[in-house]
Amino acid sequence: MRVPIFSGLYRATRWAITAIVYGYQRIRGKRYDLETAIHIGDALLAQCHTWPLFQHPTPARASRVVCGLTFPSPVTIAAFKADIPSLNFWLALGAGGVCVKTLRLTPTAGNPRPRIAEISMQNSRCLINALGLPNAGIDAQLATLLNSPILVPERPIGLSLYGESIADYETLTRRILAASLPVPHYIELNSSCPNLGHDTNDSNTNLVAIVRSVRALTSVPISIKLSPMWADETLDTLITELINCPDIILNSGNSHYHTLDALGLHADTLSMPGGGLTGTPIFNATLRRVQMLRSYNRPIIATGGISTPQHVSAVLAAGASLVGIATGVVVDPYCIVRINQHYA
Repeated sequence: MRVPIFSGLYRATRWAITAIVYGYQRIRGKRYDLETAIHIGDALLAQCHTWPLFQHPTPARASRVVCGLTFPSPVTIAAFKADIPSLNFWLALGAGGVCVKTLRLTPTAGNPRPRIAEISMQNSRCLINALGLPNAGIDAQLATLLNSPILVPERPIGLSLYGESIADYETLTRRILAASLPVPHYIELNSSCPNLGHDTNDSNTNLVAIVRSVRALTSVPISIKLSPMWADETLDTLITELINCPDIILNSGNSHYHTLDALGLHADTLSMPGGGLTGTPIFNATLRRVQMLRSYNRPIIATGGISTPQHVSAVLAAGASLVGIATGVVVDPYCIVRINQHYA
C-alpha cells in the first residue's frame, strides 16, 4: 500500500504547489512560470529526501552490466537535474544510477524565463522546455557533487558535458579526471540539446572528433546523446566512424524540438519560440530508434517518453540495455518503484 499512497501524496502536493503558484502569478498579472513551483518543490524535498520511508530495494534480477559498470536496476535518471536532494530521492526509490545535469565550463544563466511549461498531450502530462542549459559551472558543480550522498559505489554516476569546441570538451574531461570521483562513473556528451539553436554534430566541430579526443584522455565509458532529429544516415556515419572506439554507449533519445505554434500553445508560454518536448507522446519515436540502433552492437540507453513497466519492457526487448527517465519522475517518481517491482 505504501507505493500508491505516497505516489498519490506526491502528485497531490505537486498539483497544489503548481496551482498556488499559478494563482499568485495570475493575480499579480505575471506570465505563468512553472520554474517557481519547481524551486518550491525542490526546497520541500530537501527537507525529507533522506527519510527511510522513501527507501525501496532494487530486485536482484534487474541488475545490468554496461561497459563494466553495474547498474542494480535498468532505470537511470536522465541528465536534466543537478539538485542533489532530488537525485538522492530517486536513488532511494530504486534508480540504478543518475546522470547529472549537463556541466559547462563557466556559469551560464540559460534562456530568459519562463522557459519550462507543463502541457497536456495525448491524454498525458508533458513538459516543454527551452532552459538553455543553465548551470553553475563545472567547478562549483563538482565541488557540490563530491560532498553529496549520491556518490555510492553501487550506483554509477553519469556526468553530462557540453562545450563549444573540442578544447572545451577536453578541458571539461580533465576537470572530471582531476576530481578523482570515488565511485564508478561515465561521461555523457550532450551533442543534441534542442534549445541552444544547433546540434554539435551539425556545427563546425564534428562529434566524431570530440568523442575521439575525450577517449584519448580517459578510459571511462562515454555515452553519446543522439538527437532524435538526426537522420538514420547521419547516425550510421557517426557510429561507423567510431567502430574502433571502445566502451561507447548510445543514448537514444532527447527531447523533440517543436515550436509553440505547432503545438497550439500561446506565444507567452515560453520566452523562446519553441522548446524540447518530453513525455509519453515521444515514446514511440524512442522505441523505433532503439530498434534501428541495435544492429550496431553497442549498449543503448533508451531515453524519451518512458514511465511505465510496459515502456521499459518494450525498449529492453528492442535492444536497449538501460532506460533514462526525466519527465516520468517529475510527474510521478514512484514510476521507478513500479518498474522495479515488475522485475521482482
